[in-house]
Amino acid sequence: MTEKKYYNIASLEKGVHMLELLAAHGELSVSEAARLMDTNRAGSHRFISTLKDLGYVEKNSSNK
Repeated sequence: MTEKKYYNIASLEKGVHMLELLAAHGELSVSEAARLMDTNRAGSHRFISTLKDLGYVEKNSSNK
């Protein structure tokens, strides 16, 4: 098991993981991202919405 460091920011780690997931898989719905990240839909929605607000991702016409 990997030891957690005191300076580890879990939310940043999850946000980067979401970016990596989108880069690897391309277009994903919130539900698809949640399933792949093994998290709930609400959490995935907050990460994706934040990334969208910051200009890192866009929503397409099929809501992905």
